[in-house]
Amino acid sequence: SDSGEDQLPVFFVLEDLLATYARAAGSSAKPQIKVTDLQSLVGRMQTDASLDSESIVFVPSSSALAVVDASTEAEQSPRRAR
Repeated sequence: SDSGEDQLPVFFVLEDLLATYARAAGSSAKPQIKVTDLQSLVGRMQTDASLDSESIVFVPSSSALAVVDASTEAEQSPRRAR
C-alpha cells in the first residue's frame, strides 16, 4: 500500500501463486507457502488487527480473470443483429 505497510497476498490457486512468484523473483525458487481456508482467514481477520482489509490482497485465479475478460469483451463488442 502507499503507507509502506506490508501486504499479504492471498491466492486461491497454487499455480497462480507460483507463476506470480517466478515473475517477481525472476527465478525458479519457491516461496514459503502457508495454506489455510477462507473461513479461518476471515475469522483471524476479525480478531487480529494486523490482518485488516488494507493489508490483505485477495488475488483472483487466472481462470476467473479469463471469465471476466471474456464477459467484458462480449459486452463491449457490437451486438449482432438477430
